[in-house]
Amino acid sequence: MQKYLSAVIIGSLCFCCTCGCLQSTPGAPDAGIEPVTGEGAAPVLLGDAIAVLDAGMADALFSFSGYLAYTVIGSGVNSDGAAESWSLLVVPEGRNETRLLTFTGSSWQDAVWPEEPGNATAACSMDGILMPEELFAQNRGVLEEMMKANGIVGTDIELNRGVYHVRARGVPDMRELRFDARTGEPLQ
Repeated sequence: MQKYLSAVIIGSLCFCCTCGCLQSTPGAPDAGIEPVTGEGAAPVLLGDAIAVLDAGMADALFSFSGYLAYTVIGSGVNSDGAAESWSLLVVPEGRNETRLLTFTGSSWQDAVWPEEPGNATAACSMDGILMPEELFAQNRGVLEEMMKANGIVGTDIELNRGVYHVRARGVPDMRELRFDARTGEPLQ
């Protein structure tokens, strides 16, 4: 059941992030569905995107100043671990709501996510894990082999419950490798 639910959430996030259907004004209540700008931007490392988010919170551009991340998804990931867009499913500190933060280009978009806040034990501590670029550097051979396979059209990465899932989408199938987010070791 959890695999099915995770696949539905990932598919929805990927669709919404790549089709450009989510955006609201930072710091304001959910402004509804608007097009996401910045598509086609150069891939960016997750650490750099989070630095922009942290700066935005410090400048009060968001209606919250801290958060717990439950899921992190990078779409259009290259062989260095940089992605065309990053999405974080978060619960702001002191709030009983879930928000979807999406980074494309150089800015974050903030939207209410219609699900109840997640279980606190499922939160990802971003301090205790490898960043995607570290994971890709540590596992370069196996990841490049998967990404360069015949028919692969795109690669995504998801961090959920301490596990990185790297998925290569292609014709006619999808391939997935899983890694411990703390050590970078491959998982079966």
